[in-house]
Amino acid sequence: ARHLESVAAIADLSAERARPVRLAIVGEFNAGKSTFINALIGADIAPTGVLPTTATLHHLRWAPDPIARIQFIAGHEPAERIVPLGDLRATLESLDAATLRRVELHMPLPFLVRVEILDTPGFNAPDSHHAAVARGAFEEADVALWLLDATQAMKASERAVLDEAKRARVPVQMLVNKADRLTPADLTRVMASVDLALIETGIPSWSTPLALSAKKALAGKLGDAEALEASGWAAVQTLLDERIVARSGELKERALRRRASRVVSRLASQASAAAD
Repeated sequence: ARHLESVAAIADLSAERARPVRLAIVGEFNAGKSTFINALIGADIAPTGVLPTTATLHHLRWAPDPIARIQFIAGHEPAERIVPLGDLRATLESLDAATLRRVELHMPLPFLVRVEILDTPGFNAPDSHHAAVARGAFEEADVALWLLDATQAMKASERAVLDEAKRARVPVQMLVNKADRLTPADLTRVMASVDLALIETGIPSWSTPLALSAKKALAGKLGDAEALEASGWAAVQTLLDERIVARSGELKERALRRRASRVVSRLASQASAAAD
């Protein structure tokens, strides 16, 4: 049965070569991940209740019809439940959170044709399971976008989870959010401290760390041109287009090789145990 599990994992890897590049959005609770994702996809989806309210990984994917697939832990009946996107919040509130494995959000949004999003709970939230879910996202992602709060960037808890990213060997792009709350001089000091922290942890940012205001970027995406200009989003968009989407084949190949390596290690361990 364990060998069949590995064979299924290899089949999954083969099928995944055709999917869009996959971003994990990671950061501490209240770092602004929901606002950032809204700015990314160009739609304010938070009011419909489709962003994480539980310690569950949310997977945003393109589909012609807006639906949500709620997937439950092994052994649960039914194994999954499909509901209209607008009913998701009420449905989640009616379920036992301990039975949830992940939630897939299927939406007909143009951005999701090129990019899939893994939305993770904040890893410093009171529920310790949030941290485990955030770490698990590293294994599925091709690249992680790490959101820092400019007013309290690179705390010890963030450095600890960065070590998890290092072990998973996933590329990490640092983004410093809420930059509009700091003076230019303070922001310069924060960016220098982020650079220093990355050197100390031994994790290079995939590209130069960027400062932005997701709040202003979202306002800009929804029609406020002045807010968009002041948000720092132009550099983020260039990063997405030139360093991530344009290199999606390379990023996916690296991620799939990492996952294949874990399958091989598991098979080798099983073979060694059988031999013993």
